[in-house]
Amino acid sequence: MSRRDTHIASLEAAEGKDDTDFVTIVNPARFVHVDQSYRGAEQVLYLNLPEEEADRLIKKRWAIVNVWAPIGKKVTRDPLAICDFRSLDENDFRTVVANLPPKGAGEYANVSKNMAHKQKYEYNVNGERAARYEVTNMAYNPNQKWYYASEMTPDERWVFKIFDSKKDGRARCAVHSSFPLPGQDEHGDPRTSVEVRTFVFWDDEETE
Repeated sequence: MSRRDTHIASLEAAEGKDDTDFVTIVNPARFVHVDQSYRGAEQVLYLNLPEEEADRLIKKRWAIVNVWAPIGKKVTRDPLAICDFRSLDENDFRTVVANLPPKGAGEYANVSKNMAHKQKYEYNVNGERAARYEVTNMAYNPNQKWYYASEMTPDERWVFKIFDSKKDGRARCAVHSSFPLPGQDEHGDPRTSVEVRTFVFWDDEETE
């Protein structure tokens, strides 16, 4: 998915719309989140793979990894920040449900497929029209430590894990958010970036 609009452009595009109307502007996400919750990761897996294949793959260790990069120019506004997992408290996680728009309603409609699934993943289907799954937001905690790379260029990448099935104490996800730099012009040229979600599977490690 690519992002080519500003935060203010998304607010302006939403003016006068009903709660059920779609806003197709894709701007940097200015809220602290993980793209899916731990449960939502399985929902996303079953959204995008045939049921039998997903059943087989989750018997071993698996993960979801994002690749994020600027496109066209260096980042001078709304950079991506990532929270040090060692500094966060998972009790601050807040689960919400993402309802993606139906096909044809902007880039968010293409984030996930909407494949048939088992009933235990009941959040996957939103009226048989679009994907629906759990995501994680995170409440503020003064102990959190955040990092970002200044003025990233198109030949640089963030590669970060947003889910890991392992429960042995390692970081299981990278909580992240964009944020406005001090003094940045909200009506200036937008940050342009692209992000790709990938599934990773291990044949030689147990799932947990």
